[in-house]
Amino acid sequence: MPTFARDQLEIMAGRILQGAGVGEENAKIVAAELADANAVGHDSHGIIRLTQYVESIEAGEVKSGGEMHLVVDLPSVAVLDGGFNFGQVVAARAFDIASQRARESGA
Repeated sequence: MPTFARDQLEIMAGRILQGAGVGEENAKIVAAELADANAVGHDSHGIIRLTQYVESIEAGEVKSGGEMHLVVDLPSVAVLDGGFNFGQVVAARAFDIASQRARESGA
């Protein structure tokens, strides 16, 4: 069985996702997370998921690039509607919002 470096997995996953219609930025986020999962030994959450992800895109279950918006927007609390994007992409955006809110509120 061939062995691939983490960077090779990320590049391959990104290309597959882009081939399935995922924008470059979102493909990079998802590919990096999948490659990281494999790199730390969580293969069940790594690039093995690509087939499922492509099928979910084709079935309309995942809408990469869908509009995300805040449902609750308070100084120290936010609820983000991910718009059926990949969880990795929504989590990255939520982390950015949470980090910004923490800085602004002094947390």
